[in-house]
Amino acid sequence: MDESGPILVVDHDDGVRVLVSSLLESAGFGTAEAETGEIALALARAVRPRLALVDVYLPGLSGYEVCHRLKTEFGAAVPVVLISRTARGKLDEVAGMLLGADDCLTKPFLADELLDRVRQLLTADEVPDDDRRADDAGGDRNGIEEGRHQS
Repeated sequence: MDESGPILVVDHDDGVRVLVSSLLESAGFGTAEAETGEIALALARAVRPRLALVDVYLPGLSGYEVCHRLKTEFGAAVPVVLISRTARGKLDEVAGMLLGADDCLTKPFLADELLDRVRQLLTADEVPDDDRRADDAGGDRNGIEEGRHQS
């Protein structure tokens, strides 16, 4: 696997997907974006991501199915973080862990929480040296929620 591969951000909501990608990029990570499960799997095969952030509720293939297929094809080489909605958070977390997810987040979440989870799942060699860029961009102060961000 290419250690400089991007983090795959999969969410049907354009605003959330762009916000999460921007946050990761401001912290020094490369990203690749997909709005459906089908696109996510094709993109994963093409770019070999080093981590995938996958919304549970996607059109077509669900985030659960994307998680299962990523784990089947890439195993531990691609950690998967499932992202769910508050109302179903615990149910989604249990289901995701049964399907092989490495971690779960519930919307809304804080940007610094997302970055901490990403850093924990990646090896020390893969984490960008200068993660101060996220602080400079205010990235660790914004909450991320479906369809919008919170201050």
